[in-house]
Amino acid sequence: MRAFTSGQPIAAWLLRLSVVIVLFYRYWNTLLSFNFDSVGYIVTTIILLGAALLLIGGFSRGQGMTILSAVLLFFALLVKSYFVVPSGIENLIPLLLPLSVSVYFISHGR
Repeated sequence: MRAFTSGQPIAAWLLRLSVVIVLFYRYWNTLLSFNFDSVGYIVTTIILLGAALLLIGGFSRGQGMTILSAVLLFFALLVKSYFVVPSGIENLIPLLLPLSVSVYFISHGR
């Protein structure tokens, strides 16, 4: 059986949309709190910015914006996971999907 290679663009868009929906659903209330004194708030803002730029990068001609936003998202999620791990490993599990999708877009571009 052969792979359905013409479905790769659809899969890439579904990955982008799923990351944006999951991250905005999880962190939207934190973003609305406007607590600039907290490091967690700043990291959350960077995560949501990276997710939005990842979606916008799909509309750009080149791969640069997609790769840069995926790198931004990757490092912000690493920092967030550093703060989440002491409270329990079960809090790290929701970060694995966006982390793996960001690695995918770093390695594949568009």
